[in-house]
Amino acid sequence: MSLRPLLPLLALIPLSACASLPWSGEARVARDLGGDWRLAATPDSAPVDPAKYELSFLPKGRAAFQLDCNRASGIWEAKPLSADGGALTFGPLAMTRAMCGKGALDTRIARDMAEVVSYRIDGDMLILNLKDGDAYRWTRAPS
Repeated sequence: MSLRPLLPLLALIPLSACASLPWSGEARVARDLGGDWRLAATPDSAPVDPAKYELSFLPKGRAAFQLDCNRASGIWEAKPLSADGGALTFGPLAMTRAMCGKGALDTRIARDMAEVVSYRIDGDMLILNLKDGDAYRWTRAPS
């Protein structure tokens, strides 16, 4: 019996094994982005109380936000492109509409998340890059 007809199939075995490794695409993104993040800086300022602004990457592509006195949720999708980052997009966010205090960034952040195009992780810092070149910086929240 000749193995020649099976050679093309045998060549695919190593590739299929790599797809389930923990550092591959989806698993790596979930590991890197998973958990809670607190806002450290907006493109032009830092909020007075970063604990009022949190982002949680949840399983199955869901995201939850605490935006001052409001909450928002939506979907996210990411694709790793390098060892420390990749493409990232958020779908439209559904947000409560309570009237927060003066200087609240809730509406602005919810609007700007639709403009996110990529992410980069630098230690405990998550940088969300916007289409226009600006960026939001988030720090990993304490466990």
